[in-house]
Amino acid sequence: MERSHRFKWILILLILIFSSISLILLGNILASPRELVTIKIFYGAHYFVPEANSFRNLVDRWNELYFRKEGFQVEIVDIDREDFLVNIVASNSQEVDLVFLTNFNIGLLADKLEPLDSILRQKAQDFYSPALESVKVNESIYGLPLHTVVPVLVYRGRDISNPPENWKEFKAIAKNFTRIFNPDSPTPYGAAIYCLPGVHGGVILHSIMNSIGGDISLRNLTRTIGSLKLTFQLYLDLFSEGMMPANMSSYEWTTMMRRFEANEFPMMIGWSGLLEEMNVDDVKIAPIPVGEDGIQRNARIYVIALGIPRSSTHKNEAFKFLSTLLEGSLLEEMLDLGYVPPLKSLLLNSKFPLRDQLSEILEHSAAPAINIKRSKDLYVSLSIITEWVIDKRITLAEASKMADLELRKIMP
Repeated sequence: MERSHRFKWILILLILIFSSISLILLGNILASPRELVTIKIFYGAHYFVPEANSFRNLVDRWNELYFRKEGFQVEIVDIDREDFLVNIVASNSQEVDLVFLTNFNIGLLADKLEPLDSILRQKAQDFYSPALESVKVNESIYGLPLHTVVPVLVYRGRDISNPPENWKEFKAIAKNFTRIFNPDSPTPYGAAIYCLPGVHGGVILHSIMNSIGGDISLRNLTRTIGSLKLTFQLYLDLFSEGMMPANMSSYEWTTMMRRFEANEFPMMIGWSGLLEEMNVDDVKIAPIPVGEDGIQRNARIYVIALGIPRSSTHKNEAFKFLSTLLEGSLLEEMLDLGYVPPLKSLLLNSKFPLRDQLSEILEHSAAPAINIKRSKDLYVSLSIITEWVIDKRITLAEASKMADLELRKIMP
């Protein structure tokens, strides 16, 4: 009996000792900080000013909602030069876990990026096709599209009840609203076309080429040059006849919107981005006009996306970050901040202004911009040639020769 009693106390003592040791070990584990994993997004703010703050808000919200759950945080590394951004990814730097992509640098970086087909396959049908095609190279998807803008015709409903469907109608409306032709016009000019030298001006040019029946084709330079010549002539006619502001090639998109608000012209061809900020009650959008054959051509879209470099040391976390974005709630918040994630379900169920018209254009009147390795160089060059034609620094024949040289530079 006494031996049994002694054994009982020894057992209790051992349990207490082991329990104390376990509590000490557990306390040490809880007290020691877990290593903080940070994945870095290399980002160029100049790509999407003024949407840059929207993206920063997205990252802040992700860290707020998912950091503890997923065990890592996300940090933005702002790069102010695109060439440096491209070079650092091309160098296989292990510092870059996610990189901002556009139609114009994905061709340069695709062989350095992880395919995202595995996480995008289930959502593919929900994306507007031109947006997903913009981040495809050799049939693999290398970027998650976060924001899409498309060239559109913007017009004031109180002035124009039926937007022009073709360029003949566009010219007739522009002439009627130009004061030198119609002294009673409420606006001094009849129209505006975004043509600031740069990649975006080049994409608008490409879209108008499509609208009149042409295209940029490296397999048929003769046809491409013929299409460009017709497009240059269209710009030149509108400027020469005084239907558009003489200094319009210096207008940023936000400047053009402010001029539209100030009633300088009743319609313009520009970007779908930032229209929700306009202070015009009856602003409306429509597809850009087509050729007189009536066949709808495709406006070339601009896409901002996120990709994962193969050299990243945190690829699992990077994939997880993109997967959580695809769940939709954070991208839905982006719609309220000015981004347009190209997902049909998000756009059509949102409060985004002009959502139905924009969805229709993205679905039926849009196509990807060229995304080959030197597409940015080509678009910039063509936009500069357009400016020189408008300013009458060069003739149409000289413009055609210059365009031919630029196209040959990027031929594979």
